[in-house]
Amino acid sequence: MSPKERAARLHNLQQEFERRMLERNPGVSIIHHLALGLASEAGEVASEVKKGDLRDLDVVKIASECADTWVYLRHLTAHLGIDLMAEVDHKIEVVEARLAAGDGTSGSPVK
Repeated sequence: MSPKERAARLHNLQQEFERRMLERNPGVSIIHHLALGLASEAGEVASEVKKGDLRDLDVVKIASECADTWVYLRHLTAHLGIDLMAEVDHKIEVVEARLAAGDGTSGSPVK
């Protein structure tokens, strides 16, 4: 599937998902729903990793949960007007500068 086709199909699915969610849950903020969905899907990734021996992970299941996480993240950032790729580019620059300064050896290097 081409990136353009993927984007169009995701957009259509997200609009339908949002319509159904708001229909079933009037008054619920789509932002809250998406943020909680994102956290839930990320938790499912962690749960799959936690379940298995690192040599015997269900990579197919983990890949599926990662895709779910990405879809929620994409939908949430679109609603908030966030250019995620621009933010990733900025984060790369921040981390590179931190590492070059010798300040990236403890904790998460991408804070």
